[in-house]
Amino acid sequence: MPRRLLLAACWVIAVGCVMHAIIDIVQQCLSLAGLLKVHENAAVLVLDPRAAALQDIFFNEPWFLVEGILFAVLASIHLRGRARLLWLTSAGAAVAVLVVFGLLVASGVLGRAIIG
Repeated sequence: MPRRLLLAACWVIAVGCVMHAIIDIVQQCLSLAGLLKVHENAAVLVLDPRAAALQDIFFNEPWFLVEGILFAVLASIHLRGRARLLWLTSAGAAVAVLVVFGLLVASGVLGRAIIG
């Protein structure tokens, strides 16, 4: 039972981190190209939005991507054969669906819901 909980936690963390990194990198690239307006957090003073976007692309988000990939590798080490394939396929499908959904929300095609 604990092994399954750890594999489930690795799945959630891997999907969440990879999805977060991809969405934010694409969003910042679209912002730099002038195709998307990124609304900064009101509590953060941004003096140079271009520099902040470049910092986000090259320094912040790659860590989320690496973290997600490492959690996926950690889980796949403990799985064999069909279980590994199922785990990686479901994680990849979840990332794809959530990235599309996240980019649609970021671009304003879908409404934004803030929970909490």
